[in-house]
Amino acid sequence: MPVLENYPGRRRDAPSSMRPIGPGVAVTRDGRQTLNRTWWPVVLVPGIMGSRVEREDGTDSIWDPDRTGFMLSLMSQSPDTLTRLYNHRLTPGRTIRTIASGDNDSLEDRSDSHERAIGRSRNERNWGSISWEYYGPGAVGIQRDIAVEGGVLWCFGYDWRRSNLDNGRLLRAFIANTVRPTSPFKPIIVTHSMGGLVTRAACRVHGMESMVSGVIHTMMPTYGAAEAYGSIKHGRMAFPFRYLFGNTPMEIACVASGVTGYFQLMPAQNYPRADWLSVDSKLDPHCDPQGPFPLADAYGIYRESNGMVGLVRHETFNGNMVNVGGNRYVRRTRRVLQHMLDNIAEAERYHSQLVRDYCAPRTWLIAETGRTTVVTVQLAFRQDSYKGIALRPEAIGNLSSSTEGDATVPLVSARALEEHPNCRGGFIVSGDFDHADSTNQPIVIDAIGDLIRRIRREGLLRW
Repeated sequence: MPVLENYPGRRRDAPSSMRPIGPGVAVTRDGRQTLNRTWWPVVLVPGIMGSRVEREDGTDSIWDPDRTGFMLSLMSQSPDTLTRLYNHRLTPGRTIRTIASGDNDSLEDRSDSHERAIGRSRNERNWGSISWEYYGPGAVGIQRDIAVEGGVLWCFGYDWRRSNLDNGRLLRAFIANTVRPTSPFKPIIVTHSMGGLVTRAACRVHGMESMVSGVIHTMMPTYGAAEAYGSIKHGRMAFPFRYLFGNTPMEIACVASGVTGYFQLMPAQNYPRADWLSVDSKLDPHCDPQGPFPLADAYGIYRESNGMVGLVRHETFNGNMVNVGGNRYVRRTRRVLQHMLDNIAEAERYHSQLVRDYCAPRTWLIAETGRTTVVTVQLAFRQDSYKGIALRPEAIGNLSSSTEGDATVPLVSARALEEHPNCRGGFIVSGDFDHADSTNQPIVIDAIGDLIRRIRREGLLRW
């Protein structure tokens, strides 16, 4: 059975500048009178790969889990095709705004009558931008929980291939231009996974802090996750991502090379677990520059050019074509390498220079534990020989797991902001479900609803 543990935050008092919700007023929309209430908004910001993305000109999808046929076709594409498709610089994209799933666009039982009273369809509230496959039950659960009290759920899908800094700017614009005109109250933001990094960038860098009533982060990789780096060094991805991103170190590195957001999920300098990476000392002399590298220099590790601790061996890409395994090739690899390096620089800018340890006022956290999660990466030394001649040394990646996480995000990263003065507290969830499916779980939906009500009791901020 799932277990929900409440932990207190360091500050529970409501700032005096916050004004409580006032009495509702009757409104009429399309000739129908709603319940006597004033609508207040909640915005759901999904994680990486949780938004539906199409080409900028609308000619074809880039990522759409709601269309099974399209996803099956993706699994049959070559690594070279996927490398170009997932690169936001080479294949510009936009979120899909039209709902694909009939379930998403339907209101099926009496509990949805309060949602009907909102007067705006799910499509109008941008629900089509998120994957129904990944977030549908959770979005419906949150909406049903808050609608009776006047809550309106909006969704902010985004091109997850781009930097969280870019998407943070777009989130602020969405709040200002789309959500604000619909209510006198500033929204509550509910995030999942990398959506938390988008929201922290929007508040810290783009001035959204004063535009929200509170923030609820669920399963957020605050300072990254060891698996994001470990997947490239080890070459392991679970089904179906082994067919969508790759199943060898070189294939994963190339296909992910254009996904700037992915690099921001790698452990940052302030990652809270000091032993997340261990390196065989025999690798140090073969590094360029020579090791050892302190973990406080995470981005120096990722850039190391001989591929010992670095993500890839840079000279491998000089020939402008690489074999990623099984005689499958990625071409124009000089450009691929440059985009990797650009993405490492952008990740460093996000974590070390701009967002850092930022925590928005009135932040609450929900984290999960009890699932087998990659928590450390070990790099071993190997040097094969051929007819007595020593070949080039290699770093062999191994992954170690514990149950202190949600199968993707280690608990230490999800709870990293817990001691920040702006963090009010939250919940630790223990259940039999993985990271990707967490917001669809009744226990998590209930926890989100509880925290929304706590924020409302303190008082929603007015525009």
